Amino acid sequence: MSDDLGWGEVGLYPSDSPHGRIATPHLDQFGREGMVFRHAYAGYTVCAPSRMSFFTGRHAGTFWSAGINGMSLKAKQLVNRTLGPVLRGAGYTTGLFGKSSPLESPERQGFDKFVGQVSQELCHNMYPRYIDQGDAQLNFNLTGNFKPKSRELCMASPELYNYTVDVFHASAMEWFEEAVRGPRPVFLYLGYTVPHGGGWADAPASPMPAHPVPSDLQYAQEPWPPKEKDHAAMITYLDLKIGDLMQRIKLMGVDSSTVVFFASDNGGHKESGHHPDFFDSNGGLRGFKRSLFEGGVRSPTMARWPGVIPLGTTSDFQWILGRAADARGPRWRPGAAGPRRPQLGADSVRRAPRGARLPLLDLGGHRHPADAVGVHRGPGVAASSQRAVLPCASGPF
Repeated sequence: MSDDLGWGEVGLYPSDSPHGRIATPHLDQFGREGMVFRHAYAGYTVCAPSRMSFFTGRHAGTFWSAGINGMSLKAKQLVNRTLGPVLRGAGYTTGLFGKSSPLESPERQGFDKFVGQVSQELCHNMYPRYIDQGDAQLNFNLTGNFKPKSRELCMASPELYNYTVDVFHASAMEWFEEAVRGPRPVFLYLGYTVPHGGGWADAPASPMPAHPVPSDLQYAQEPWPPKEKDHAAMITYLDLKIGDLMQRIKLMGVDSSTVVFFASDNGGHKESGHHPDFFDSNGGLRGFKRSLFEGGVRSPTMARWPGVIPLGTTSDFQWILGRAADARGPRWRPGAAGPRRPQLGADSVRRAPRGARLPLLDLGGHRHPADAVGVHRGPGVAASSQRAVLPCASGPF
């Protein structure tokens, strides 16, 4: 899961920028080896509510009825009715690395291992002194970040600092390589915090109007504003991590038995000095993060599963990220109350281009058909067919 990645910022999606395309060779290869969804949607227009939809299987119009606020989910809420407990109950070993929002206690909410950042306010410190692991917060020291920090210092000697994306990824890969050698199936959730704006120093004491990244890579000599160079480098840096993940999956010999989804939690942003028009970040769609227009909610979503998902396919099937759990396989059983759901398994992914209607995963016993989630209303507009709309206009996202 990327953070604030625009629909047009991955090479396989439309974009028309006078500054050229941001390089995403590994994501492009990922899409060519699987399926590119051109009409997939995030659960909301900003981070926490969107991820709430992902972890609970609910769209935002049902949050209030479930007693959740869309911003954070405590361990005592929706017990055994979120993604982690459902997969663990199906026999999976589960790991969450990176941004855990909205889960406040991942290891008490269905995940066997957690290293990352829980706080929605602190998780965009890209060079913090502490991050979180296990069932506590600020208990994982990043000793390289106790020295003075700035864009100039961190980029001049990146090896002396601890960039959170590197820490999340390394921790995840170590856990994943061990987990796949075990007897149980594995579910890994990697919540990267880029290309969201962030800080070189420590929020909230220091403001975060930047796009921290260890290097500007191939963009260093471009005649662009520094924040746009940093933004492009963040995305290519993310692409390198995806490339590393896919290479490891292949080397471990689990490629054919592993389905990988890639997505963004909302549209590209207009924050921290970056303007979405500079790279045509949302691929010509109207709006951006925080907007209910298409640019605020359409996600560059792709899926790869060798032997199951045909190579190099595209789909205009409209779906919400919470439905990904329909590919969990026949061992899944619903948690808590409610009627048993159809066990669509892998075939639901194969049928998607032909217009299959996947049920929205809703672990609270309520099934919402696809036409109750959202509809198009004119060019560039996404509108909910539900009357209830969760107000999330303020707060750290």
